[in-house]
Amino acid sequence: MCVLSIVPPKIKLLSPGRYTQEGDSVSLTCKIIDGSPEPKISWFKDGDLQQEETTILILANVTDRDEGIYTCQGLNAGGSFTDSINLTVNSKLIIIIMNIPTIKR
Repeated sequence: MCVLSIVPPKIKLLSPGRYTQEGDSVSLTCKIIDGSPEPKISWFKDGDLQQEETTILILANVTDRDEGIYTCQGLNAGGSFTDSINLTVNSKLIIIIMNIPTIKR
């Protein structure tokens, strides 16, 4: 007799932080804590599917277009579980120092 145990998924989204600098790369990891059968992983940005079948989502050379809510979803026969992060991209600050000659009167 074979007994199949179904355990709903439990996941945790790991990230280096909510804020990143424009031009940087960000690696988001969807850690599977529990679930049987092993949960299928899907990544969403602002509700739109981005990637499936991988626990790591890499965003290279981020811009303000990469800002948004990233969600990792684990799904199996026992149900689904999600975890999210709101990623904010800070623009690079460029300071220009100019030497302006003064006019003597």
